[in-house]
Amino acid sequence: MTRRLPLPLHLATVALLLVAAVGLASCAEDAARSDVGLDSPANETVPAEGSTANGADDLVGDARQAIGQWVLLEGTVDGEAIDVPGGEQITMEITRTQVVGASACNQYSATATIDGDEMTVDAPTTTRMLCADDAMAAESAYIDGLQRITSLDSDGEELVLTGDGVELRFVAA
Repeated sequence: MTRRLPLPLHLATVALLLVAAVGLASCAEDAARSDVGLDSPANETVPAEGSTANGADDLVGDARQAIGQWVLLEGTVDGEAIDVPGGEQITMEITRTQVVGASACNQYSATATIDGDEMTVDAPTTTRMLCADDAMAAESAYIDGLQRITSLDSDGEELVLTGDGVELRFVAA
């Protein structure tokens, strides 16, 4: 013989499970954001008095100008243009020690080293969403090119990152 829970107790159990599921989903979103270097507002830090918020205190010239948020204007990898599909963007926020952004489909984060007009980017960590083939192709080319960057330069209002067979041209976001 099976005992059934009274209706009010059954509804309370369902409501508790629903609240737990929503809470876990919220935690998963915060974890995914921090996995790619996108901290939630609760994790933001305030710069020490007398320093800049972007970590560029000891940088000069093009390196200092590179610190900030950028949107890919155009790029080539091994002579092939990075074709970003309509409605998608490739973005990059550069800090003193890392780059984070959107790569047409996924979010990414990587350690970066900036020294004068030289810049290198380690292999990035990315989220793992599946998108349309054209967005995935643009993302793959961009991530490949990003890891081959060796120098940075400013060209008017544009930031130009170059390396072996790579040119990525950004405008301020």
